[in-house]
Amino acid sequence: MTPFSPQDEKQKAHAQVLLGEIHKQFIDVVRKGRGDRLKETPRHVLGLMWTGSQSIVMGLPMITGRLIRSRVI
Repeated sequence: MTPFSPQDEKQKAHAQVLLGEIHKQFIDVVRKGRGDRLKETPRHVLGLMWTGSQSIVMGLPMITGRLIRSRVI
């Protein structure tokens, strides 16, 4: 399987199984890491992207802060 060649149905099915397992592992890690801070709803596990402010409301970030500009001396 390469990203430059067409995939047959068997390869597509295999990739889908891998993606499903990776997604499940990710969800498990987030649940364990966030604990009670995660205000989980069914939409959390869809693999969607959220803005920073949306993710804070949902309890997704482990920490919040701000970007700090650095200077090269």
